[in-house]
Order: sequence, then structure tokens, then C-alpha cells
Amino acid sequence: MLNQTKKAQAAMEFLMTYGWAILIVIVAIGSLTYSGVLGGATFLPEKCTISTGSGLFCEDFAASPGIVILRLRNALPNPVTITEATITQGENSCGLTGLQSVTIPASSSTYLTLTDGLTCTLLTIPGEKLKGDISITFVKKQLPRTTQGDLLVKPASGVIDVDATNSETKGSSDYISWEHTTGNGDNRLLIVGISFDETTSVQDVTYDGISFDESIGVGEYENKVRTEIWYLVDPSEGENTIRVDLNDASDNIVAGSITFTGVNQTDPISNWGSNSGKSTNPTITVISAVGNIVVGVIGQRRVHSDEELTAGIGQTEQWQVASSNELVGEANTEVGTTTVVMEWTSPENKEWAISTASINMASE
Repeated sequence: MLNQTKKAQAAMEFLMTYGWAILIVIVAIGSLTYSGVLGGATFLPEKCTISTGSGLFCEDFAASPGIVILRLRNALPNPVTITEATITQGENSCGLTGLQSVTIPASSSTYLTLTDGLTCTLLTIPGEKLKGDISITFVKKQLPRTTQGDLLVKPASGVIDVDATNSETKGSSDYISWEHTTGNGDNRLLIVGISFDETTSVQDVTYDGISFDESIGVGEYENKVRTEIWYLVDPSEGENTIRVDLNDASDNIVAGSITFTGVNQTDPISNWGSNSGKSTNPTITVISAVGNIVVGVIGQRRVHSDEELTAGIGQTEQWQVASSNELVGEANTEVGTTTVVMEWTSPENKEWAISTASINMASE
């Protein structure tokens, strides 16, 4: 009994002597971990916070190599216009796409895409969380304001890249063909987009004699203009011929091809769609996801072949070709978010059709 008492007393003396020192060490480690000095961001929960009092709140967030997406809510009774937004990580940063302004109506939310095209310089390490400082400049009641915040997010793995692009045009024919060179990158996908007129449709698409998997996202307006997207998983490397055969001859055909790398090989396409109309502002909304790439193929009837379509902010033109003076065909890509709006401005109020596809990023 006496021996047990001595042991208990010794334990108490140890805690009284060294307990405060141990507590200080634990607090210091926690502080360094939270600040990222010890790399502890890996174990911390993901977060996106905006300074209180600004009236802006971060509702949702996601990231992948080359892009950060923030869903901001304006809780104020008046609209605000975001004029600048950045995520900074040391000397690296991502900015609001195209430096465009974004207006958020009162009591509403919108997505901000922060990137520099596809070359955002934020450091992303596989398996590691991204820790960055948020800075948002906005205008409220004609007065500029700036608010700060914090971001901690685990980026999605991988990235989809454009490997090669080619295009061709032809008139009064039931087929069109051109050469396309595919690189040796991993997880390849070949997309072919076709814009044409008349009442015909695509019968078959081949690359190096191999038929494509299927047609998706067919757009058509009153038998005057039609667009189709076809895809082929894991196309062979090297230069090969792409041939598109139509069921009947078309007076005007514009077609092109894009090879992507970093694409999911078992489930390459998650969503596809189409839209059509007659206006000077062709548009379509696409359901996608962060890390994906959206492809949009448009065809529009024309009177003057030298007047071009103007793509919306955030869209990258892959080709734009006029067939004689009656049809223009174009393909754009845009980095994926939960919802992507692709739009064009046209100098002519003519018939148009759009086909789209959201390409899935390769899984880990």
C-alpha cells in the first residue's frame, strides 16, 4: 500500500513539474500544423470562408489542377458586382477567368471560375490539400470593397489536356475527310464535331478505318442546320485519316477533330446535350463537373462568310471555318464546373444548332 502511494505521488509530481511544458508543446505543434508549416493541412477538414461582414458567403468549392471553383452567395438586399477575385498561395495564384466582372443578384448565388485559361499556377500535389488566401473585390452601391478569406481543399487528381486539333470544310458532297495526328499521351479520347446543312445526317465516322463508338448531342433546326459529336476511346497514335460519311449529300460541311489526354477510358462522357434556334446569341447550358472539359460544336447559316462568331468568356476556340458563304462551323472547349454556359455572339440573325459533351477526367 505504501509503495502504491509513493508511485501515485511520483506521478503527480511529474505532471506538476512537466505538465505545463507538455501542454505548451502540444499547443505549438497544433498552431504550426494549422498554419501549414508542418504540412498538417493534409489532415485538416476542407473549408472555404469569407470574412464576416462582407455579405458574401462561400457555399461550395472545388479544385483540380489548373482551376478553382467557388460558389458565392450574396446575402445582401442589393446586387454586388465582383470585379476581381484571386486565390494566392505564396507566389502562385489563380485569377478570375478573363478578368470579367460577375454580378450576383440580391439573395442569390453564382459560380466563380478562377484560373488562367488552363495554366493556373497554384501548386497542386497529388494527395495534398491546397491552402490559399482568398481576395475578392466587389462593388456595392457603386462603392468598391475588398474582403478576404481562406481556402483549404483537396484538388481532384489528374487533368484533361488538348493533344491535337484539325479541321476541314467541303461542299456538295456526301463525305468529308482529313488527316489527324494523335500523340502518345495516356488515356486518350478523340472527338469529331460536324456542322452541316440540308436534311441529311451522319452515317459513320472512322479513324484509321476504325468506326467511332457513337453519336451524341445531335442538334438540328428545321432541317436547315445540324450538328453532331462523335467520339472514339483510345485512338491509335500517329497520323491517320478521319472520314465522315453522310446519308445524303450536303451543300456545306464543316468538320474537325480534337484529341484529349487524361480522359476516363470506361466512362468518357458524363453528359451531352443540344440546342437550336434563330438569333444573334446562340447559347446552351451544360451539366458538368470540376476537372471535366466541355466541348461545344456550333453551326450557323450565314449570308456573309467573312463575319465570324464570337465565343463567350472562358471558352477556347478549337476551330472556326466557313463553308462558302452559307454556313460557319466552330468548336470551343471550356473547363468544367457544376454548370457551364456556352454562348456565342453572331453578327447575323440566322438559324443555328449546338451539340455539347462533358468529358470526364480519368480516375485515380
